[in-house]
Amino acid sequence: MLILLTKVLLSPVLLSICVFAARRWGTSVAGLLLGLPLVSGPVSFFLLSEHGPSFAENAARGTMFGLVATGVFCVTYQRISDSTRWWQSLPVAGSTCLGSIYLLSHMHLSLVDSVLLAAVLLAGLVIAADAPSRSAGTPPTSKRALGFRMAIASSVVLAVTMGAGLLGSQLSGMFAAVPVIIAIMTATSHRTVGSDSANGLLGATVNGLWGAVAFFAVVAFLVTVATPTVTYLVASLAALVAGFLGMRIPRVLTNATAPGVTI
Repeated sequence: MLILLTKVLLSPVLLSICVFAARRWGTSVAGLLLGLPLVSGPVSFFLLSEHGPSFAENAARGTMFGLVATGVFCVTYQRISDSTRWWQSLPVAGSTCLGSIYLLSHMHLSLVDSVLLAAVLLAGLVIAADAPSRSAGTPPTSKRALGFRMAIASSVVLAVTMGAGLLGSQLSGMFAAVPVIIAIMTATSHRTVGSDSANGLLGATVNGLWGAVAFFAVVAFLVTVATPTVTYLVASLAALVAGFLGMRIPRVLTNATAPGVTI
């Protein structure tokens, strides 16, 4: 009963913190927080407790690739949002995300190679993404809308953990990273405030994905050799550090790829 209650409540609590951060500090901070493993992190812990370390390690590898697919969603939505409505942008970006999951699900690499590939792909997405705008407006959030998002977060955690036996470890990890909450917040921003707000949120989210990738890289390396407490504590610290650095990495990558710049 305690585990079920934790599954239902943990991710919604983390999501509500993200929403309140958006109200106070704007879409840039909210996007960075959305890039962190607010849903996929708790899913990883429950997969470990219910299926064991080896399953959790493989799931963490899958989640890293699922996070890359989330980045594909963000960049795709940014590229088309200025010329489309939210209800047109959303299915196109969602389709590219699911297509990326399908392609990446056929990757069977070593742990080190998986981490390196995820980092390289994410770096490419950061370069392709538009930088988050500090001036982008923040959409109003009603209690009803917040409750809906919290219910979605709980549903994702429950669905992935309950279906893990059928999905397998890699797909469970991948689907844990499907950007359902990001899609809802993006569509809401696009509809109520405009594409600039949505693009600002998405740009910051792509930057924040560095934290999530770092989290699952640490989980994959430690979960079979360390205690769960040590594994997720170190992973959380790595996510915070990488998320903080993620705010600065885009400028470094952009400068490195700018015309006339030599390294």
